[in-house]
Amino acid sequence: MDEPVYQYGVKIESETEEVKVGSKTFKYCKIINADAIYNALAAMDNAQDDVTDERIPYWTELWPSALALSEFLLNNSHLFREHFLFHEIGCGLALPSMVCADMGYRTLISDYAEPALSFAVRSRKLNGLDTPETFLLDWRHIPKDFQRCNVLLAADVAYEKRMFLTVIEVFEKLTLPDGLILFAEPNRGYAKEFYEMLMVAGFSLEKTETVVELKNFSHHVNVCVIRKR
Repeated sequence: MDEPVYQYGVKIESETEEVKVGSKTFKYCKIINADAIYNALAAMDNAQDDVTDERIPYWTELWPSALALSEFLLNNSHLFREHFLFHEIGCGLALPSMVCADMGYRTLISDYAEPALSFAVRSRKLNGLDTPETFLLDWRHIPKDFQRCNVLLAADVAYEKRMFLTVIEVFEKLTLPDGLILFAEPNRGYAKEFYEMLMVAGFSLEKTETVVELKNFSHHVNVCVIRKR
């Protein structure tokens, strides 16, 4: 029996859900009381750290970008080598890294919200996969000795303009010099500015637009292969 997990004083409830990635089906922990977590945050005093730092529980949703990135991984295994280490940042429910683990790669996951890591581990167990290495990580304070990876997985992590520079610094700090960054975002208009900033910072990118089906809706998502020039 898994230990109860809480966020903002709310006991997080989940049920097992399935999602298709290509021809494969994966189980994951679907959070069923996300509204209660959002409401608890909204009821907090404005001076509390969770409010001032805008720790919004986005992790409780399975987002189209995560599904699109997962499908890209399955369809582009030629980009990877057997020894590669994959790191999913801002992992949330961590579907992309779970797909990598199923493909046989070593993975680690990190998030700013500890409950996200707990439920990502539970989802791995549902699929009979090994427990990933987990790290509670604040992008503004990355340890200098943090292990760099061959492939950095980043699904919908650049959704606020104020964080664009921080995200680019994360790409620099967490990826090996010859590594890949696989980045997905839901075709947001202001993402163009992020792409421009990436190129100014010395990165190249190859962008592919794809369509994924999630919750009976079609979603257009850009998946990018980003490299340091």
